[in-house]
Amino acid sequence: MKLKYRQSSEKQVGRELFFLILSCSGGAGHIRAAEALHCTAPLTKLSIHTEHYDVLDFTSKLFKRLYSESYLQMVNRAPELWGYLYQQSEKKPYEKKGFIKSFDQLNYKRYLRTLRELNPDAIICTHFLPYISVSSILRKNSIIAPVFAVTTDFDIHQLWVDSIVDRYFVFHEESAWQLQSKQVPNEKIKVSGIPLMPEFQFKEKPRIARKELGIDTNRFTVMVLSGGFGIGRVKDIVEQTVKTLSTFKKN
Repeated sequence: MKLKYRQSSEKQVGRELFFLILSCSGGAGHIRAAEALHCTAPLTKLSIHTEHYDVLDFTSKLFKRLYSESYLQMVNRAPELWGYLYQQSEKKPYEKKGFIKSFDQLNYKRYLRTLRELNPDAIICTHFLPYISVSSILRKNSIIAPVFAVTTDFDIHQLWVDSIVDRYFVFHEESAWQLQSKQVPNEKIKVSGIPLMPEFQFKEKPRIARKELGIDTNRFTVMVLSGGFGIGRVKDIVEQTVKTLSTFKKN
């Protein structure tokens, strides 16, 4: 992946602040949230410049494939196992030991080098991996930019919690409560919602939208969402929705 490095501050006109937005393709929602921040930044008219990268692009191809695909495969084929691992990792703060610590130092070596070269004014993460992977050695590598976590899950898992994070931007008051229960100071938490693409600020008339999508403009329409990976029993959900709606009498 070819990076576009920003110019040094001496050569910049007006000294734009550079915000580095980092996500992880371990879930489509994390990527889309990062894209939403990146696309919204120019609309704010603030003196900032943003760039967005997937942290897995700076690791080995094998690791990227294993990390991004293991979640999908486990949820689809062994949801009980995924649930067990989720609950176990939720019980106590994440701590690297032994092999994992050594592996991460090697696996994220290119990532750390890139962070030094990009030299951002701030780092915004829509997934926990960009910071927990290097939190113990980030400052030792002369990377002093503050780290902000934009939590893109309704429930805040223990893996999101790390002392390297300066501020958490969460979806809801309940999300804030979950962080507080994990010993995160209230002053580090801001309820801001989940980032949305700029297009969502415009409301289109249903008939026009249906026409653009090739849907019968006069037909009652229900949209069923199941994330970027389509995880879940979508067919069962649709069938049950149709069955439920059919019980209502037409006006």
